[in-house]
Amino acid sequence: MRLWDVASHRELRRMEQGNDAYWVGISPAGSYVASAALDHRVRVWQLASGDPVATIDAEGPVQAAAFSPDERRIVTFGADL
Repeated sequence: MRLWDVASHRELRRMEQGNDAYWVGISPAGSYVASAALDHRVRVWQLASGDPVATIDAEGPVQAAAFSPDERRIVTFGADL
């Protein structure tokens, strides 16, 4: 996964997310970025630094996820039910 500066077209950083990501999203306040993947994991990073924050293991492939408005929770969707 790559973070780009739109104005300069420069790559700012890379965040290793594994294989088969289905979804990538930024939290409401822009603090975090997350990816949901077919490898049964949701990965979360701090957006400013690119540092990993969490890896959430699901029971099956994760096709989508969304942050709560306060950025404290993530809801997932897919075969992880």
